[in-house]
Amino acid sequence: MHHNSEPQSEDKYLSTMPANYDKPPLKTLKKRMSACVTQYAIATENTHPLQVDYQAEHEQVAYYTSNAELQTYMKVCAGENYKGNDKDKGTLSLSMQGKGS
Repeated sequence: MHHNSEPQSEDKYLSTMPANYDKPPLKTLKKRMSACVTQYAIATENTHPLQVDYQAEHEQVAYYTSNAELQTYMKVCAGENYKGNDKDKGTLSLSMQGKGS
């Protein structure tokens, strides 16, 4: 009896995964990251300084901050994937000065 021992093709599965549909270069992602911190501050009417550390390597970015909500926001807003071999780490910080009160 002959049966097919070839492994199932995984291409079909991978092509439905959104993870690498449109990965930006790191430079673009960093611009998006700083825009996201600003958007978060405005959306939450945050008047305290915000700080997010990030580390980018192997096409993935990790965000580190004491604010769990902001950390989740960064993952969704800016994303965690980029294309290319660039590595970087740094800190995004923002202090919103209360205006005119």
